[in-house]
Amino acid sequence: MNQKLVSICIPTWNMADELKKTLKSIIPQALELKNDVEICISNNGSTDNTKDVVMKFKEKYPDLIIKYRENKENLGLDRNLIKVVDLADGKFAWLFGDEEIVENGLKEVVEFIRDNNSKEIGLIVIRRESYFFDDNEEKIIYANTCDDAKPEIFELDRTQAISGRFTDSGFISVLLFNNQILKQMFKEDNELITQGIGTCYAHILWYKLMFLKYPPLKCWVLNKHIVNQEALFKYRFIVEDEFNLSYRSYRITDILLSSKYSKGFENLIGKTKRKEKFGFILNMIVAKAFSNFKYGSYFGCITLFFSSAPSKIIAILYSASFIFLSLTPSIISGKIYKIFLKIKHSKQSNDIFNNQKIAYTLNIGKEKKRIYQ
Repeated sequence: MNQKLVSICIPTWNMADELKKTLKSIIPQALELKNDVEICISNNGSTDNTKDVVMKFKEKYPDLIIKYRENKENLGLDRNLIKVVDLADGKFAWLFGDEEIVENGLKEVVEFIRDNNSKEIGLIVIRRESYFFDDNEEKIIYANTCDDAKPEIFELDRTQAISGRFTDSGFISVLLFNNQILKQMFKEDNELITQGIGTCYAHILWYKLMFLKYPPLKCWVLNKHIVNQEALFKYRFIVEDEFNLSYRSYRITDILLSSKYSKGFENLIGKTKRKEKFGFILNMIVAKAFSNFKYGSYFGCITLFFSSAPSKIIAILYSASFIFLSLTPSIISGKIYKIFLKIKHSKQSNDIFNNQKIAYTLNIGKEKKRIYQ
């Protein structure tokens, strides 16, 4: 049997209904490409009917390879990502969220891999569209990551991959990894890979490490809308949770700097870390601008900054920003953010502001924190 080209790797946890929608979107396309595609699902100790959902699909579509494994308990997102990749035998492992949809794009992904030398490609990045349905059931698109200024297929510079300077660099569902290279890293660089567990950003460590370790590898972008992300939850910005996510993300840069592969790239990696530190402040400004700024404990936040921030100076900066924003009306924060966008994005600033306003103020479904399980 020939090796599959794509393994669609879905880590899931207590999202049975959403997983069903995801599989319904993928399977009709996968059936037409069954010689090239397999589906891998790792259930992270769900307490809902996730297993029943998967088993029904396996029974209904015996000609399609659907692999399933189940953790006895929740191992966390990063370990479950590793578990689902372990199931994959395809040339590329497409990490895929359990609440995303692919309407018509699977064939384009497969054809791109078929038409190119997969051994030379380390990572493929695709584009997504985010939307919701209003009270009149009209589809409202509030984010489309396609870049109209770029061709349909273009190559990312190696330094862009190492620094994570590309659209949706942390969003798992737009990333397809060279499976052979990835598993080779799991084996040869197990200590570094293990250090990334618990950050919720292990996938970012993987591709940055990949391009540090293997300079000849290429990173291609399919500048086409392939993944669909429907807003199903209303997210709330909780300062403590966002700080912990930010802290975890710049732990990744510490891991990279400690590796033997970082030689010659210390400045680039260090610059990325500095941007990540100030990114948390920007996130607080954005949340306050859209009246989505919440915290569990006022003094608890300040205590957290001083106990966990990388330096006293950063802790003071975070604390001062937090105190200022907690006292500042949302309209003032909004004006500050508009000025920032105007400087950085010029003509696109109004569109970006309005789209983010929609994303931050959606009132759909159950409330959900952005902290990952």
